[in-house]
Amino acid sequence: MNSCKGFSLPELLVAIAMISIVASAFLSSNLLAYYQRWQDRQMLAQDVSGLLSLIARARSLAMRSEQPVRLCGGEHCNGDWGQQAWLHLSGDTQVLQRHQLSSDTSMVWRGFPAQRAYIEFLPNGLSSYQNGSFYLCRAQAHAQRILVNQSGRAYLDSQSYEVEECL
Repeated sequence: MNSCKGFSLPELLVAIAMISIVASAFLSSNLLAYYQRWQDRQMLAQDVSGLLSLIARARSLAMRSEQPVRLCGGEHCNGDWGQQAWLHLSGDTQVLQRHQLSSDTSMVWRGFPAQRAYIEFLPNGLSSYQNGSFYLCRAQAHAQRILVNQSGRAYLDSQSYEVEECL
């Protein structure tokens, strides 16, 4: 006697119906929106980390080389901080390091002096009497603020800000 084991047609139909109910509940829920927000927060955290590293590198490079180092905004150090920042020695245009923000992240510099195209780090590590804040924003995430003080050190503010800070 052959005994074939398998699923019957009604069992398969019940299993397919259950899978479709679970799938429709997943797709109609906010899980996809939560995942997108989580992904935006992760991208913003990476951009913040990259900028903090660039600022620390500018300060340490100025002290090591005993030459002023500029942290510039924009393609040609024109103060357009929106998508990128880069380092070069004062008086030289060779790019030492560049940080490009991810495509949906924007950056604004608000500091003293206002509308400065660059921040200059002196050989003693100070930021040449320049201080202020970088705001990094992503559409679906809150903005993060990086504070730069006159000693040339940068700190991440633990408070979240509204995305309007970057407008």
